[in-house]
Amino acid sequence: MQRAQERQPNVVPVPQERNWKLISFRGIVLIGFVICLSCVVNDTVYYASIVNYYLNTPGCDFLKFEIVSLVGCLILICILLLGFGLVLYQNLKPLRIYLTVLAVSSFLDLMVTLVLTQSYPLVHDIHKLWENGQSLSKYETTYKCCGALGPDDYLLTFGELPASCFANDNRSAASLNSAGCLNKSITERQLLQIELITPLILLVLIIFLVGFYVYLKRKKVAKRNCRTLWKEKIFF
Repeated sequence: MQRAQERQPNVVPVPQERNWKLISFRGIVLIGFVICLSCVVNDTVYYASIVNYYLNTPGCDFLKFEIVSLVGCLILICILLLGFGLVLYQNLKPLRIYLTVLAVSSFLDLMVTLVLTQSYPLVHDIHKLWENGQSLSKYETTYKCCGALGPDDYLLTFGELPASCFANDNRSAASLNSAGCLNKSITERQLLQIELITPLILLVLIIFLVGFYVYLKRKKVAKRNCRTLWKEKIFF
């Protein structure tokens, strides 16, 4: 009996063939998360710099939108990090709930960005030029404004006003443009601006994530855990 058992060949487990279509799909979605996360982090740093620069400055009507955008970006960072993990673990139920949360968050972020860019479309351009000490004459002439927050910006810094702050050449008090370019509201403005890049990338990510969820559900792909991830020794 013992000899018969010894003669039995050793059974070598056959490794399961990898689903490269699933791995590729998951990899694309994860790369999308990394790109979105990079964009949102960049937006967060930029909004934080503007809020810090104008926080104690009176007359900044646009600041409340910048603060809301900053808070929204911080929330989006947490949501994107959570989604990265959910995609790795392939758990359908949490992933379905996450899709709803991500879609709502992205929509709200888009709405705030649209309100900011359409109500105060010059904020980021003017801030960058003024902070770097560059001329605002092009904007002042086109949009009938003066300085970042008003004529006092020039008077306190240089002691005089540039010609671009006046509506005509006589430089009279009546022809002075008293509104600051940062708070200038313009009704006619192109819809597509650089601030809308992140919401558009988030929209593309949501589309790919929906496709990934449908694929997992149709193929009945098993969810993974920490042991499975370590055993497979593959991040994607």
